[in-house]
Amino acid sequence: MKTAAFFKVNQVAHACSVSRATILRLENDGLITPSFKDPDSGYRYYSVEDLMRVRMILSLRNSGFSSALIQKYLAQPDDVSPLIKEVEERIRIMTNTLNMLRQQSVMSGAAAVGRRTTRVTNYYEKTREMPGGRQNVDALLQETLREAIDAGMRLNLDATPIVLTDRTDILHGAYDLNNKYTYIACIPVMNKPGGRVIAHPSGDVMYTLWDGDDVTLIECMTRLVQAIRDEGLMSPGPIGLEMLTPGRMIGGPTSDEPSQELFRIGMPVMPG
Repeated sequence: MKTAAFFKVNQVAHACSVSRATILRLENDGLITPSFKDPDSGYRYYSVEDLMRVRMILSLRNSGFSSALIQKYLAQPDDVSPLIKEVEERIRIMTNTLNMLRQQSVMSGAAAVGRRTTRVTNYYEKTREMPGGRQNVDALLQETLREAIDAGMRLNLDATPIVLTDRTDILHGAYDLNNKYTYIACIPVMNKPGGRVIAHPSGDVMYTLWDGDDVTLIECMTRLVQAIRDEGLMSPGPIGLEMLTPGRMIGGPTSDEPSQELFRIGMPVMPG
């Protein structure tokens, strides 16, 4: 066999930025087989297809997939469902861990103020004048979600529901549950803007975490407002309440999700 069109093991290793031993381990694990092995010299020769297979295997391994799962995928490359299931399970575990850490931060009183840049996102909106309070906000979100689904909206699962409000009492250390304020429930959707679907622009937001207890809301807002001032920034409003654990609104939390809800209170900021 002419070997000029093939690669030796050292060439494959160099092209993939790994050691020769790594290529041999993949062979021992049954993940790759050289296209040709010289019976006299023992040299291994790999085709372009072999090299591309090695790159794919290394990518899957770097993503944490086991050799057994990679073998299963390579045996049926048209069936990616096992890989999708594995990724979804990891995302679920990591999301639960992240939420528990966030809650621990809130419970310990160490919830810091952060800054983030939001992406352009389309939301199905519903506006209502109503008194504040968690129950009223929850009811508005539930109602808006039902209306969005009834209207044939496609939910954007990469974003979280938010509630916007123009109330200013909580910015000044008060919490009036009797006066009515404007609230806008926003359900993230994949549909294009139009009608009740509004595109929210990207922008800088400063935020802090809130455990959903009305008693601690003023403390959270005081911390957030002071941090904005310390940064020499100002906020044109509105106040945004983002659900970081939206499971109960979408369909109820699973048994291993944190029992306590968690929210991110944010305010858009700009140079003062």
